[in-house]
Amino acid sequence: CNSCQICISSGINAEYGGIIYFDLYSRTGKKARACMHTIQCGTFTQTPIVVLLCNQPANAELGLQDIKQLLHEYGHALHAVLGRTRYQHVSGTRCPTDFAEIPSTLLESLVSSHSILLDLMSVKEDFISEDTVAILESDSNDSVSSNCYEAIATQLQLYYALLDISLHSEHNVDPQAMAYDVAEQCLGVELASGIHAWHQRFSHLYFYGGNYYSYLWSKAIVNLVIEKHSLRKRLKFTPDIRLFLEQGGSIDFAEQVEHLIGEPLNLDIMVDALIQPLAHANASCIDSKL
Repeated sequence: CNSCQICISSGINAEYGGIIYFDLYSRTGKKARACMHTIQCGTFTQTPIVVLLCNQPANAELGLQDIKQLLHEYGHALHAVLGRTRYQHVSGTRCPTDFAEIPSTLLESLVSSHSILLDLMSVKEDFISEDTVAILESDSNDSVSSNCYEAIATQLQLYYALLDISLHSEHNVDPQAMAYDVAEQCLGVELASGIHAWHQRFSHLYFYGGNYYSYLWSKAIVNLVIEKHSLRKRLKFTPDIRLFLEQGGSIDFAEQVEHLIGEPLNLDIMVDALIQPLAHANASCIDSKL
């Protein structure tokens, strides 16, 4: 079977929540990317219906990056099907882009907790590669192997975000020259002239339109949420998290995030929320090699 559907319960008196259609495998003519599409928004009177798309080869076993991508899109799907607002145009993921990546980043962060992943993947032997299972079962430090290069990944995300903002802040720019200039400023490297045009294939640069920074922004908020709600070893949707998802774009998200993390949101605590896990991952990598 190339697709399936699951029904989500709201958890309140087994109330019917919504429907997620999974279309995970590649086929001729299918768009080669992972994404989530809303078919019908969730309101007080309307059942949400969404589609989760991936492009995995049929019968292929999943590696850690594949699982990470699947969980990311599943986070978007849960955000959409748990949305309950009066008006559909502010339901679920129809909220400020700054905050739309928070649920997806939260689910994606499960890759950094192998104990949670092992609980989720109860049928892991059916579709996850043997190498991935071995990593999950042997890594007692919870993802030393997958987090070892997290600082480099964060720096790369910072480069993408700065390039995106730069491209959408000026007129009549040379995209390739700007990609080179920002790389030198942000990464400290000089790209070989004339042979790198990756930005022409990076679709987020046009359909996010200056908002790519929301990935790092959301990552910082998610790190704060994980610590505040003790989610590092066990995933649970607390009432505060549930309310955050249900209200979609119908509320002031800055106030809701402040309520979620238990303190006012500012640049200093967000930067610290990004740096502290990197320091921990770096220390774990060093310890693992001693």
